[in-house]
Amino acid sequence: KKKKNKKKAKKKKKREQKKGKRDE
Repeated sequence: KKKKNKKKAKKKKKREQKKGKRDE
């Protein structure tokens, strides 16, 4: 379960990075 959470966090980070790039 903890590992799954980590994977989700990674996806969230990538999503945020994409959003940030778009914002730039």
